[in-house]
Amino acid sequence: EKKSKLKMKQGKFKKKKRMEKLQEEIDARKEIERQEFDRASNLLRDFVNDKVVSIDFEFFMNKKAGTYQVTELGISMTEGGVIKGYHFLIKEHYEKKKNRALQQRFDFGTSQVVSEKQIPALINMAIKDAQYILFHEQREDYEILSQMGINIPKEIAVVDTQLSYKRYFRQKGSMPNGEKLEGLLDMFKMEYKNLHNVGNDAYMTLKLLQKMSIVQQHFEANK
Repeated sequence: EKKSKLKMKQGKFKKKKRMEKLQEEIDARKEIERQEFDRASNLLRDFVNDKVVSIDFEFFMNKKAGTYQVTELGISMTEGGVIKGYHFLIKEHYEKKKNRALQQRFDFGTSQVVSEKQIPALINMAIKDAQYILFHEQREDYEILSQMGINIPKEIAVVDTQLSYKRYFRQKGSMPNGEKLEGLLDMFKMEYKNLHNVGNDAYMTLKLLQKMSIVQQHFEANK
């Protein structure tokens, strides 16, 4: 009977230790997620003078192969406090789009035609010496980068205007999945045109980030 009680006691102790270890692992994962969210959404940083690179893709999904076919690449970046925009049409795929009118309406420079294999070099060149890489709703953009073997260096913080909106500005009763770029530009009373040309989208996402940051920093300073 004593042995039986001892075994039960040892079993309870081992179970308790397992549960404690599991809880520690859960807490550690939550802390990592919290830090990643903070890094990706924090607006209290200098997005004007630091180098920020905004990236956006237009693409088709090849469902059979489970791969992305990029039709357009938009890149915008801050250089010395000035935003420069670039728009690339991907030679192998861009003519496949049914409605191509917006492809010709890049408002911040001249569109260039490049091959698909040039994309990694263009992005790696753009993000060199960057402090931040910017997306609006990053999941699919990240998947495309991964598909192309493009790795973002750990020292570069990834920022997402969708997450920043959810953290600082989302109102009760608003869309649970966040807002589209147009919705946030309207919310912050910013003029825009020809969105869904990804050159314009990348440029306006960067302008939006700067506006959101200025608004939040002003709010923090005047609490």
